[in-house]
Amino acid sequence: QQRTVLADGTRLLLNTATAVDLRYSSSERLIVLRAGEIQIESAADPSPDPATGQARPLRVRSSQGWARAIGTRFSVRQYADDTLVQVQEGQVELQLRNDTSQTLRLAAGEQGRIAAHQLRREAAATAADLAWTQGMLVANDMRLGDFIAELARYRPGRLHCTPEAAALRISGSYPLLDTDRVLAALSRSLPLRITTRTRWWVTVDKS
Repeated sequence: QQRTVLADGTRLLLNTATAVDLRYSSSERLIVLRAGEIQIESAADPSPDPATGQARPLRVRSSQGWARAIGTRFSVRQYADDTLVQVQEGQVELQLRNDTSQTLRLAAGEQGRIAAHQLRREAAATAADLAWTQGMLVANDMRLGDFIAELARYRPGRLHCTPEAAALRISGSYPLLDTDRVLAALSRSLPLRITTRTRWWVTVDKS
C-alpha cells in the first residue's frame, strides 16, 4: 500500500497491486485507474480553469466508466468486468464510459457498480469493506476460499486454497502487514494444514 498527496492537495491511498495514471490539465483533474483499488480524499481545486474561472472537476476513470467527486472521500476498485465505487463522505456521480447520458449519484454510506452497459446501486458499504484502508482484512462468516484470495493480494508468490478447505467459514480481523502471521492464526483456529514449499508457494488445505 502507498499513500501520496497529489499536486492539488488530494490525498490518494493505493491498495496492493494498483496502478494509476495522473492526468492533470488546465481543464480537469483526472485519475486513470489501470488496476487495483484506490481511496481518494478530494481537495478544493487550487488552480481553477483560467478560461471559465470554474474549479476543475476531479474524476476517476476505470475501464467501465467515470466517478466524479463532489467534495468527498471515496474508494474505487477495478474488477475484471465492472468497477465498484464506495462513498465515505460527500457525494460521487457515476457515469458510463460508453453512454455518458446514464448517471447515478451516490451519497455517503452508499456504493454502486459501473458495468459495461449499466449503473447499479448496491447495498450500503460496511466497515469491513473499507478495513483495507486501515491495514486490516475483516471477515464476517466469509468463505475461506474468498478470504485466501483476498489475502493473496498482499503477499508475493502463489497462495492457494484447495477446494476441500475453501468451503470453511471464517470470521475475524487480520493485519495485512504480516500475512504469515495470519496464516499461522488460521491453522490454530481451523482444521487446516499450511504447506510451505518456498516463501513464494504456499498451499492451504483441510487437515
